[in-house]
Amino acid sequence: MTHDTTLSRLTEVDLRPLEQRLRGPLLRPGMPAYDSARLLMNRAVTRRPAAIAQVADTQDVVEVVRFARNHGLPLGVRSGGHSPAGYGMVDDALIVDLSGMKRITIDPTSRLARVEAGVTSGEFAAVAQPHGLAISTGDTSSVGFGGLVTGGGIGFMVRRYGLAIDNLVAVKVVTASGKLVTASELEHPDLFWAIRGGGGNFGIVTEFTLRLAEVRQIIGGGLVLPANREVIRGYL
Repeated sequence: MTHDTTLSRLTEVDLRPLEQRLRGPLLRPGMPAYDSARLLMNRAVTRRPAAIAQVADTQDVVEVVRFARNHGLPLGVRSGGHSPAGYGMVDDALIVDLSGMKRITIDPTSRLARVEAGVTSGEFAAVAQPHGLAISTGDTSSVGFGGLVTGGGIGFMVRRYGLAIDNLVAVKVVTASGKLVTASELEHPDLFWAIRGGGGNFGIVTEFTLRLAEVRQIIGGGLVLPANREVIRGYL
């Protein structure tokens, strides 16, 4: 099989070795769950990937990346599916769907949280709030941590506590070679630097270690200004 072969040309037999190594399901066109799995937040974007690997854990991600690399296949990555441009789905590609990776571990004493990439902003807040802890996350509860943190992480509390990446301590990341590494200021510091704001261009992050802040009360509201000449001039 040549390296320019796309997954859309692969037969059921070609996919079977990968499917047998995965803990999560491998969805293909025609399967009952395929159409719902390829939906994105922006319904105006419609993509038809050749297969969607709904990974169960980091080892599943390693298996998919290695399979795609060995067969020269295009690869896409989805966390919460919130990209307005629909980057979480790619036509005729093999998709790593992280949305099933939901593990959250919080140590209230050290104020550190380990969060898998499929966790959404709302899911994390629900677990952290009873401890009086929080972090700058997306302004929408359905935003996934995978894209949120690697993209910077701008939220309502950013002016007080900084971006999500300002509070990032370490990540587990699967590189393009299919190798799992831990990146931090002490391990693979160049990769750690690149991931903080570099999106999904440097690997697939499967777990984030984040430093949380004590947040007991938040008071919020909206400020509405009239669209008159003085206000518009001041804005511009």
